[in-house]
Amino acid sequence: MKNWLICTDSFKDAATATEVCKAIAMGIQQSSPQSTIQKIPLSDGGDGFITLGKALGWGKTVTMPSFDALQRPIQADYLWEQDTRTAWIGVAEASGIQELKASERDGRLTSS
Repeated sequence: MKNWLICTDSFKDAATATEVCKAIAMGIQQSSPQSTIQKIPLSDGGDGFITLGKALGWGKTVTMPSFDALQRPIQADYLWEQDTRTAWIGVAEASGIQELKASERDGRLTSS
């Protein structure tokens, strides 16, 4: 029996880190049904960071007004852990970069 540890980030514009881990695990299970698989979705702090933090129970979700990378008003979440007084802020979410259309992703026009 083989043991597998799957740790992956998201695939930009295609799948979340959790979805990528599940897809890889499905492929392994098909070819090696007796394998033991542990999935650990990761984030580099960009897209998906707050979603991952929510799934891991890092704190209470707080929604605040913000502005996207083109300075349009948006609502963005961050996580607040009261006991340690820690705020988990995902810049990708706070700046709304993940919500931009491909045609709007122009570093000369956007800002975080």
